[in-house]
Amino acid sequence: MSKITIMYTSLTTVDNKVITIPNGNLTNAIIKNYSAEELRRVDLVFTASYDSDIEKVKSILMDIMSAHDKVLESPAPFARLSKHGDSALEYTLRAWCKSTDYWDVNFDLIEQVKNAFDKNDISIPYPQLDVHIGK
Repeated sequence: MSKITIMYTSLTTVDNKVITIPNGNLTNAIIKNYSAEELRRVDLVFTASYDSDIEKVKSILMDIMSAHDKVLESPAPFARLSKHGDSALEYTLRAWCKSTDYWDVNFDLIEQVKNAFDKNDISIPYPQLDVHIGK
């Protein structure tokens, strides 16, 4: 439901909540419409330990995207090492899908990457802090 009046605009969110926004706010705001385009890109970041084989990790990520029936072949999926973090190597994954499939693809890829990393003994490190107590 959308309703535009002289003073405010009401919108219904995807989880069925009604948001009422004063029109003054709308005139000065940047509005993102995630459903306006037919396609949407899923951007995810995963970490793997510094001991992990970089090419193996990238191959696993690419295989997961290639096997997913809702990930489009064109534009082509993308998986690259993107950062040397404090505790891990960070990999960026990008996959295109129909806008209506965005959340299914997003959540599926997160789950499938975790399962594939476990299966291939690729550890996902977490930040650690060593505390040394002096005498």
